[in-house]
Amino acid sequence: MKGGIIFLKAVIMAGGEGQRLRPITCTQPKPMAELLNRPTMEYCVRLLKQHGLKDITATLHYIPNAIKDYFGDGSAFGVKMSYSVEDEPMGTAGSVRFAVGRYAEEGEEVFVISGDALTDINISEVIAEHRKSGAYATIVLKKVKNPSEYGVVLKDKNGFITRFLEKPMPNEVFSDFVNTGIYILKSDAVKLIPKTGAFDFSKDLFPLMMQKNMPIFGFEADCYWCDIGDIREYMAAQCDLMNEKCRIEVPNKKHNGIYIEDGAMISEEAVIVPPCYIGSGAEIADNVIIGPEAVVGSGCRIGRNSSIKHSVLMKNVRLRENCEIRGAIICEDVHIGNRTSVFEYAVIGAKTQTDRGVTVDSGVLVWPQKKLESEKRY
Repeated sequence: MKGGIIFLKAVIMAGGEGQRLRPITCTQPKPMAELLNRPTMEYCVRLLKQHGLKDITATLHYIPNAIKDYFGDGSAFGVKMSYSVEDEPMGTAGSVRFAVGRYAEEGEEVFVISGDALTDINISEVIAEHRKSGAYATIVLKKVKNPSEYGVVLKDKNGFITRFLEKPMPNEVFSDFVNTGIYILKSDAVKLIPKTGAFDFSKDLFPLMMQKNMPIFGFEADCYWCDIGDIREYMAAQCDLMNEKCRIEVPNKKHNGIYIEDGAMISEEAVIVPPCYIGSGAEIADNVIIGPEAVVGSGCRIGRNSSIKHSVLMKNVRLRENCEIRGAIICEDVHIGNRTSVFEYAVIGAKTQTDRGVTVDSGVLVWPQKKLESEKRY
């Protein structure tokens, strides 16, 4: 207890495969997909720390070592990190019970957040409203334009939830408030989750709590929130960070809308158009155009007369001369040959190589470690 606030145990749900983000997630778990040159989950860890939640457990399943190796014991981020690795998927609620069941047995509350969403939510305010409500659980809700992609929630005039529907058909939508995957759970709620087997929050736990007349509060969040569930949302989150729509600190200096990490080498003959982000060790040659809304990851090398707009280049991409990247994603360690063009919402998977004169059309997904032949259109 400090200053009247109990600092809860925090759980980051980070076990998902991110199938709709492939081929980005062919080689890394979804929470490690980078936004402005750092994993999405890092923003989550920093946000928890900002609000005093420094004891963090991450639930892992898909490529777990990628997350464990990056965050370690958490000391580099000013927190204490531990990990719960599932051999088989246990569902959203089951994974949390598996990770922190002993805390529930001791009567402690748990704060749960998804590691694959970007948000600037005021966690301290959520905790305060949860305790004021007296509910057994609080769900953070967000109003969105297309609720059918999420779990839709209806609540009464006092803010308590009366109905759930997971990913409804368009004609079934009864509310524009959706479940963000951010929860506070009292120990009595956590104890309802079976210790074994798959168990989901929206499909299993919350309906069970309603059957047992255990009130669930819906906190309407006035914040930025983006689930990087697919390629378009992933690209949108990058742009929103650069355009400061998300009120979360980007840990690098910005000058006139341009973020440049230490050690980047940029030719005086290059044109840098804000907003954009350039990582450490990047090398940008003469007559290159970077931006607007472009991300160049650490260690990238961009050849003469190339142009990158509305695109993301992950770490260690090699782009040779006279290339054109428009609204696309180039994954880590890709080598792009001379006169290559890649267009909107195309994704080139990790460690792929293209010969000269290749064209990758809009929406084309290239799986990792492929070889694209010269002068061909894909």
